Amino acid sequence: MLHPLLFESQNLFLEAVDLEKDPAVMSGWTYDLDIARAFGAQLPHPMAPCEVKRYLGKRQKESVDNGAVFLFAIHTRQDDQVTGLLDIGHVMWNHGNTGFRLIFGDPELRLKFGQEGMLLALQYIFDELNLFRATLLLPEYDQVGISMAEAAGFNLEVRMRQADFHSGQCWNRLAFGLLRTEYEAQRLAEVAA
Repeated sequence: MLHPLLFESQNLFLEAVDLEKDPAVMSGWTYDLDIARAFGAQLPHPMAPCEVKRYLGKRQKESVDNGAVFLFAIHTRQDDQVTGLLDIGHVMWNHGNTGFRLIFGDPELRLKFGQEGMLLALQYIFDELNLFRATLLLPEYDQVGISMAEAAGFNLEVRMRQADFHSGQCWNRLAFGLLRTEYEAQRLAEVAA
């Protein structure tokens, strides 16, 4: 096995979302309207802790009801602070396919830990859930996210023209895909290096 520790890496670890503590932290992130959108706000706005709790509770219920959603809080190992959210959703077991979202509450932490968080997500998707394919949707203005996806081995597969509205402009939405075989080849190359 390439990854002996499934839920942790050098600087991060994954933990179940705590509906009593985490919404208070995560609601502060929603002053970034892209994060508010990720939390399901139809009209993005800073969200109160109860709104974030409602979203997280709904996602946890979907996980229990249909077994196709996996939700984790991302913590830093150094100080055990919640820095992000991993939302693996809508697993299509019959196709071995899922999409996921990786949200960090602070742009600096995203730059510092985003790639490590991406690898934890992929490790869970491919090594634990045993899926064949992972899909990541990103707006074209998210150059940090696109760089993270490309560094993790994702390939751009679909360009949905002007599907996202942001800062008074329409942007393309990009669909990136990564196959298990590509993931495994990249991990083996890293181990060999």
